[in-house]
Amino acid sequence: MTNDAAKQRCQEDGGHLADVKTQDLHDFLVSQIMKVDGSESHWIGLQYLSGEWRWSDGTAAVFTNWAPGEPNNPDQQCVNLRQPVGFRWDDNQCTKTKHFICQIGPVITCPTRYELFMGKCYRFSVDRKPYNESRATCHEEGGRLATVKNNETHNFLANHVRATTKAHTWIGLTDEATEGLWVWDYGTLLVGDGIWGTGEPNGGTGENCVHIYPDKDYLWNDRICPSSYYYICEI
Repeated sequence: MTNDAAKQRCQEDGGHLADVKTQDLHDFLVSQIMKVDGSESHWIGLQYLSGEWRWSDGTAAVFTNWAPGEPNNPDQQCVNLRQPVGFRWDDNQCTKTKHFICQIGPVITCPTRYELFMGKCYRFSVDRKPYNESRATCHEEGGRLATVKNNETHNFLANHVRATTKAHTWIGLTDEATEGLWVWDYGTLLVGDGIWGTGEPNGGTGENCVHIYPDKDYLWNDRICPSSYYYICEI
């Protein structure tokens, strides 16, 4: 569709063309494109208006991911994730036809020090605390220890740990109340097998709290809850 037609279609669905305000969101959208049709370029919600690049919600673009040499044409005022350059951003004529990405729901703004991923905000601590103190800190900030219900979220969190502290990091999962019954910080049960490291969980009643474990390829491990580790809060 043309850019205007894509906007109209998104509006009919109650949304707008996607506002790609972080690298993590950009990477997530590209991963979804590759699952559906990695051969096509896709419109996003960035357009050149009143002398600057603005998102669908009217805010100016701060984060950008332009392909080399872009933007390069004042007559090309709409932006797409361009397939031939690895889905980096490219300005193009708005009348061109492309696939497109809609966003439904409000644009989420994360608190200071938090990062947006898949509609949630995450903060990676720079201090280490026991599990219960980590959980209390997250609650004081209006959130909870991170819930990891899919591989995409796990990969985002684990890759961040891998790229920064490379250290044990608490997430919000424990069987402290009932051995073998794993419960997320906000009260729901773990569904499915989880994303455990080889041989885990193996601590029985002695290891009741879960962390991202560098020694097992940043998968999950159960550990004694008083251990002082980094932690991830989610809002």
